Amino acid sequence: MRVSYLRTTLLALATEDALTLLSAMTAAAQVRDAATTDLLLATSVALAHESCRALRTSITTLAREQNLADVSRFFAPSSETSPDPSSETNLPNLGKGRPLSLGERKSLARTHNRDLIARVLRDPSADVMRILLGNPRITEDDVVRLCARRPQSGRVLMEVFRHTRWVTRYRVRTALVRNPYTPLEIALQLVPHLTSQDARMVAQSQDLDTTLRDACACSSVAPTLH
Repeated sequence: MRVSYLRTTLLALATEDALTLLSAMTAAAQVRDAATTDLLLATSVALAHESCRALRTSITTLAREQNLADVSRFFAPSSETSPDPSSETNLPNLGKGRPLSLGERKSLARTHNRDLIARVLRDPSADVMRILLGNPRITEDDVVRLCARRPQSGRVLMEVFRHTRWVTRYRVRTALVRNPYTPLEIALQLVPHLTSQDARMVAQSQDLDTTLRDACACSSVAPTLH
């Protein structure tokens, strides 16, 4: 409900006002103000919705013009995007003896059968994963494994980021940041939500984007706001 309210509010703002708000939240999050960091996460998820695509673009453009790198990098895609292994030829074996249609796979994503859930978790379709992430039988361990898998579809990882049930879980956020297949703009938005120890570990990970590693290096030494 809060994410939906934030999205509606942000869409009603002028780009300049939305940028000012994000800049203030980002600055407070960098010094680990807990309340603002929590609000920033909700705002990031709100803006990840497709209805905010134009607003994200406008904010990024204006932030660059004003040299506000901490905001502009939030929504800027990586210049070297990792291959997206979401080909329909890489479908999991769902025990039916034949390839299933997208509609059939969506239906299976609603199953309560744990064995089937484990198989559907390997589906490369973001549409299937959107349904599965809302399945009440899926667990945090399932989602952590999903986010840690390499290679993994960036679109699937985006669905996890957009899902408020899961992005609020610390282990899920950490798995997203540590996966080189996670879109850069998502990983960067999650940096303020890492502990200093985990930020240092990401900063030392040679398989991750340099921009992400640099952001984590700065975050790991950020002061705490008292």
